[in-house]
Amino acid sequence: MRTLFLFTFIFVVFFVSAQETPQDEASKLSAVLHDPNASHYVKTLACKLAGQRGSEASVAPLASVLLDEKLSHPARIGLQQISGSAATVALCTAASQAKGDILIGIISSLGDRRDPAAVTVLTQLLAETDNRIIQASAIALGKIGNTEALQTLQKRFTEVELAQKVLLVDGIFACAEYLRATGDTKKAATVYALVREQKELPVSSRCGAIRGEILSRGIDSVAVLNAEMSDFTDAEFLAALEAGRDLTVTELTPVFLKMLPKLNSERQILLLDLLDCRGDSQSSATVLNMAKNESNIAVRNAAFRALAGLPNDEVIAYLLEQATDEKNTAFFDSIIDALTRMSANELETKMIELLKVTKGKACIPLVKICAQRKIADSVPVLLPLLTDQEYDVRVVVLQALGNTVSGENIEVLIERLLKPHSKIEFDTVIGSLQVVCNRTVDCDAVAEKLAAVYDTASLETKIVLLNLYGALGGQIAITAVQKAIADPTEAIQDAATRVLGNWHDPDAAPVILGILQNPAVQKFHNRSLRGYIRILRQMDTSNEHRFNMCLEALKYVQRDDEKLLLIDALGRIPLPQSLEKLQEFLEVPALAEPASLSIIAVGKAITTQQREKVITAMQKVLAVTKNNETQRQAKEILEKTN
Repeated sequence: MRTLFLFTFIFVVFFVSAQETPQDEASKLSAVLHDPNASHYVKTLACKLAGQRGSEASVAPLASVLLDEKLSHPARIGLQQISGSAATVALCTAASQAKGDILIGIISSLGDRRDPAAVTVLTQLLAETDNRIIQASAIALGKIGNTEALQTLQKRFTEVELAQKVLLVDGIFACAEYLRATGDTKKAATVYALVREQKELPVSSRCGAIRGEILSRGIDSVAVLNAEMSDFTDAEFLAALEAGRDLTVTELTPVFLKMLPKLNSERQILLLDLLDCRGDSQSSATVLNMAKNESNIAVRNAAFRALAGLPNDEVIAYLLEQATDEKNTAFFDSIIDALTRMSANELETKMIELLKVTKGKACIPLVKICAQRKIADSVPVLLPLLTDQEYDVRVVVLQALGNTVSGENIEVLIERLLKPHSKIEFDTVIGSLQVVCNRTVDCDAVAEKLAAVYDTASLETKIVLLNLYGALGGQIAITAVQKAIADPTEAIQDAATRVLGNWHDPDAAPVILGILQNPAVQKFHNRSLRGYIRILRQMDTSNEHRFNMCLEALKYVQRDDEKLLLIDALGRIPLPQSLEKLQEFLEVPALAEPASLSIIAVGKAITTQQREKVITAMQKVLAVTKNNETQRQAKEILEKTN
């Protein structure tokens, strides 16, 4: 009761008693913080409320516990939120006395306040011997970011040995980012350069400096790239490319193009990828020339891929020409990738027209591009290719139809499923039908077309159709699967219950419940129960409905592992009914611990609404659990309710 009184007392003081003066509030805050009978939770709440109120009068009470191991964190967080110099002075004073983790926390708070008045104290802390304190102080100075903080970090950086230079880098970067954010990019670049010029620093530090400097300099970064990039390590080279990806100024493109022939093949590939991403038409001629003439196959492939971002009539014509040249098998994947990603007017029309006149295996790359671009207009051209004499062409067309046909003309794939020319074609059609079912917007219409051929299909095909129903969803599909459960063939029952167990909407719940009630399919009881519980956990409905579904499922659970699934499900339903039902499982030793965890989960959610019921439940948990963490959580809930 004492704790409850204090909780109410604090609430009244800080949120109701608006007529009280800040000094009165501060006096009462001090009384709470120094009351030996007040819980840590109440004291923490008092600090939080003081910070939210933001009264300067609260600074002194909060400062009085800054060196307290348990209260330092909430006190300094409270002080962080109070504007004015008094809070900064309090934190700075405590910093001169604190040690270890408490000191590091105070330093962090000073940085988050961004008050220039803290620079002097933070500067002194840079001379500490504890590396953690040095690094924290540097970062705090970086967050403050004013001229004095920056000069302090720069001076210190030039004076200390390498090991301490590393500790200052994050603070220096923070200063530089602050300068960039406030528009002083020239000064920011100078700060980054200070770090970049230190060749002995770790790779991560130099990479950050290189990236930051290039982004800060903008057009002027050309000079840096010309002077330095040839000497960069691989990691530094990548950092420069990343900056070049983000820095879109066109003046950089000639620098990259001039550099390209001087690089080794690995770096040429990376730079070609950058030119693709930048999409600057200045690069088109150079990259196209490499795609035509480069002797290194890997680099030439990279050049083909890079053309995706550099479209013009000459580039498109060359790529389409190469796509239908059967001698270019080593480059087909890169050509397909480029034409798939390329954004250009009339490109798809040109590809379809070319596909009409291309024969045999030469059309395979074009078919793949139509598939990857999902060009629905290509279907009339693709369908005649299903009778092509080349087996590879027929297979790739069947694959492409999955991405190009709609539910309205899915019959062409259904027909091929019923009468495949080979096992490979059968498997390919299955994949394409799966894709169509996953992307169709009219699930019922497609399900009707599948249902129309179900009764006359072979056993193997029926199982495929059941899986397709699962991909579709919808009422017609669920009705078809429900009908299949009544089939005496065990393989059909197995497929139907498996599909239902993975159904992606709540429509399957009553059907699965019917399976649980049906002794004729007892073999699939556990699978069905798992599917039912998965649905009730994921479905978008009221907690009351989900709870009633749990009660229904409880009628059919048989094993402890099934009960564990329901215990977990009940733990996700924040209702007093869930709390009461879960307590029944505490009497079973094998289920007591999981039930305790679910009770705690529900208790946390409904503590304020169902105080007495939560207290009773937590007491029962403490009576059975032997787990220290479970006991701690239950006691914490009790502390909040008492």
